[in-house]
Amino acid sequence: MVGKFQMGTILALALLLMLPASSGAFNRDLSITMIEDAISFCPENLREYLKAREMLVAKGMKHGDYAPGPIDPMSSKRVYDLLVQRLKQGKLDDPNVIISFGTLAFFLSETVSPGPCRTLDALLPELVLYDGTDFITSPEDSILSTLELSKPYHGACDEESIGNAYNIAVNVIVDFWISAYNAANLDSGELVVVGTQVDHTRRAIYTPEELEGMKRAKEAREIAQAALDLEMAQMIKQGIITKEVLEWKKKQQDKKDIDRYILRYNNKLKALEEEVDEIHRQGTMQPNQVERMRDLNAEIFEVKSRIADLEEDPELAIEREKTNSW
Repeated sequence: MVGKFQMGTILALALLLMLPASSGAFNRDLSITMIEDAISFCPENLREYLKAREMLVAKGMKHGDYAPGPIDPMSSKRVYDLLVQRLKQGKLDDPNVIISFGTLAFFLSETVSPGPCRTLDALLPELVLYDGTDFITSPEDSILSTLELSKPYHGACDEESIGNAYNIAVNVIVDFWISAYNAANLDSGELVVVGTQVDHTRRAIYTPEELEGMKRAKEAREIAQAALDLEMAQMIKQGIITKEVLEWKKKQQDKKDIDRYILRYNNKLKALEEEVDEIHRQGTMQPNQVERMRDLNAEIFEVKSRIADLEEDPELAIEREKTNSW
């Protein structure tokens, strides 16, 4: 992620840029999502280690809730060095060590933070791209390079700038996590394929091969549809079939599509509500369950909205389903 820049310029930037703890763009909800995305891009062994301890990592990411005054970008180096030292001592299951992964992520994200744009919906990009791991050899150089790389986005609250800043933050967090783990002579595992994406619109992770396969499938569908449209046009011209028949067939197909989509969403709604009931049955909720309940409520609202749209304006709803433009 990080590159090489003129050191004099970057040092001046680092001295001038003290990041206020209260003005970071990445609010609490977004920070938790950032942790999830970063973990998904880690090599297998490190990913399993962090995923099993995600609640403690997230606790460290919430360091900003208690950070007094301006934040020194070089705090990332101090946390990184201490993390490496403790990992070398074999303290992998020490809660403070696990929390340090989150604290390191917090300081790195604040280094990238583009400004006081704190609305979750406006900040979460649809796609997050893993651009490959740059192993950290000099934390200072990497932090300064990150400052320079993210400089165009400081104070920018437009969707494109914030999306770019979020991508930078996730990738630089992965760089530092992997490097710390490896610096302690631990095996982080096989690296994730460069170009892997997190798709927040689908809540899914796709490898480059899967993305290419989806692209080819879409192109094949478009070619097949174009051929069918041409054949239908010729049949109408020759009087073999009428427009009325085609419109009737389309309405019948649309009705089947509507029924299929509504059934799918009703099944999804049932599964979500069952998960909510299960959490309620467990009694007092843990912090991770509170976060999950918030996500579930948002998903339930979205699913119910889509069912309502399919019932009230099926034509528009079907178009949105086919183009994934909800």
